[in-house]
Amino acid sequence: MHDFGFAGDEICAYKISPCVHAAGMAAVLFGVMLFVMYGKLH
Repeated sequence: MHDFGFAGDEICAYKISPCVHAAGMAAVLFGVMLFVMYGKLH
């Protein structure tokens, strides 16, 4: 059951498209960079 669920999540992720996942990672990295820059300025 657990393996099947994991495989289902993987298939779902591929259906949505890697671009969405890549955009999400980029948004997180961008947010971290903004946080660091804000910390340095203040």
